[in-house]
Amino acid sequence: MNNSGNSPNLVEPGIHKYVSLALEKCHTNRVVVYYWILNVGVVVMVGIVVALFVYYSLSKKLSPQEYRNKMIQDHEAVLRQIRVYKEEQNKIHQFTALPLTKKRGEEATQMRDIFMP
Repeated sequence: MNNSGNSPNLVEPGIHKYVSLALEKCHTNRVVVYYWILNVGVVVMVGIVVALFVYYSLSKKLSPQEYRNKMIQDHEAVLRQIRVYKEEQNKIHQFTALPLTKKRGEEATQMRDIFMP
C-alpha cells in the first residue's frame, strides 16, 4: 500500500504561496513600524538633549542687574589687588630707602611719546 504519488493533501494548492506572501507582508509592516519607533525615539532624545542644553544655558545667564553687580565686584577686586601691590612696593621702598629707577627702555618710550604725536 504505497500511495506516494497519489496521497491526499490537506492543504489547497495555492495556500503555501499565500501564507508565504502574507508572512512577508507582516514582516515588512513590522520592520516599518520598528523603524518609525526608532526614528521617533531618536528625534525625541535629541530634542530632549537640545531642550536641556538651552534651558541650562538660559538659566545660567545673568540678568542685567546681576551682570552690573558682578562687573562692579570684579572691578573692585582688580583695584584691591592694585592697591595691595602698590602698598607692597611702598613698603619695600621704605624698607630699603633706595630711589626707584626706571626700567631699561622706559626712557626711550617716554622720549618717543614726547616727539611723536
